Amino acid sequence: MLFQARLRSSLDCAALLKDILQCVKSHKASPQHRVSAAVVALKVASDVGPSTILDTIYSELEPFLKMEQIDLVARLEAEIIYQTMRSKQELDVGLLEKFALAARSLHGEVAYSHALIACSASCRIAGKDKTAASFIHAAFEHAVDHKLGARIAVINLSTVRLHVATGDWVAARTALRSEQQYPISEDDKNTRAEWDFCEGRVSLEEGDVLGAEAAVTKLEIVPQSYSANRNAACLALMLRVRLARGSGVHAIRPLVRDLASTYKINRDIGNQDFEAHALFLGLAALGEEGRGEGLREASAQHAPTFFVGSRGHHADIGGTTPGSMPPFSTRIEEEGVQIDNVKLASGGRFLEAEMR
Repeated sequence: MLFQARLRSSLDCAALLKDILQCVKSHKASPQHRVSAAVVALKVASDVGPSTILDTIYSELEPFLKMEQIDLVARLEAEIIYQTMRSKQELDVGLLEKFALAARSLHGEVAYSHALIACSASCRIAGKDKTAASFIHAAFEHAVDHKLGARIAVINLSTVRLHVATGDWVAARTALRSEQQYPISEDDKNTRAEWDFCEGRVSLEEGDVLGAEAAVTKLEIVPQSYSANRNAACLALMLRVRLARGSGVHAIRPLVRDLASTYKINRDIGNQDFEAHALFLGLAALGEEGRGEGLREASAQHAPTFFVGSRGHHADIGGTTPGSMPPFSTRIEEEGVQIDNVKLASGGRFLEAEMR
C-alpha cells in the first residue's frame, strides 16, 4: 500500500524503484508481499527502464504466480504488465477482462476502476485503440454510477493519452477541456504532470506555440529522478517549443544533449516517436544531423520486414494498352497523356484565369 501511494504521489521514480526492488528480492518478505511489490515495480520499471529490469523483476516473482494462496488480482496484473511490455505475442484481451472482474469481486469498486484503466493502458500500448477506448468508457460510466468523482480526472487523462497516441488532436483538445468540470486533485502530482505535458503536446500540434510554452513553463526543470519516459517526453516538448520560438543554439544545445542521452533508454522500453522526431529536429537545427547515433541505431534495430509499393492516379487516356500500365513501357509517355502540374489555388485565391 505504501509503494502504491508513493507511485501516485511522487515523481521520483528512480528512488521509488530502488526501494521496491529491495522488497521484491527480499527472502524475508512473504510471497504475497513480494508479488504485490513486484506489481508496482513492474509499473515503475515500464517507465524508468532499461527493459532488462522488467525481466529481472518477473524472474523474481514467476515462482509465485501459480500459488493459489497469492492474491489472484496481483498475479494477473503482473502477467498483464509483463506481457504488454515484453511479450511478442498479441495481448490477451480475455486476460484483461478476467483481471478487471477479479479486482471487482475480490477488492471492490475502487479496485475495479483502477483495473479498467490499467487494461486501457495495456491496450493503448499494444495498439488496440478501440478496445482501450471501451475500457475507458466503462471506467467513466462506472465512476459516475458509483460516485467516484476523484477517479474521473485520472480516467479523462487516459482518454487524452489515447487520443494523443492516435494523433486525434481535435478529440484530445475536447478531452482536455474536461478539467473544467472534473478538476485534478491538488495532491495528485502524477496526473497533474501528465496533464500539463499533454496540454503542451496538443497545443504544439495545433500550432499554438504560446499555449505549448505555457504548459512547458509548468513542467519547469526536468530532474533526472523522473522516469526515462517522462524525462524524454518533457525534454522533447521543451526542445520543440524552443525550436518553434526560434531560440538560439545556446538554448537548444543543452536540451539536445540531455534528450540524446535519455532517448537511448526511452527507446529501449519502446517509447520513441515524438522524442525521436524532436531529437532529429534539434540536431538539424545545430547542423549535426549526422550525429544522430541513437536514431541510426533505432533504424537498425527496427529494420523493416518487407516493403510495399503502391501506384495510384495513373493516366487513363492515351496509353498503349487498356488501363495505361503496359509492363513493357520504356518511356512514361507510353503510359498515357502527361499533363504538367499546375496550381489550382495560391495564397487562398482560386487561380481561375490561369486555369482557362
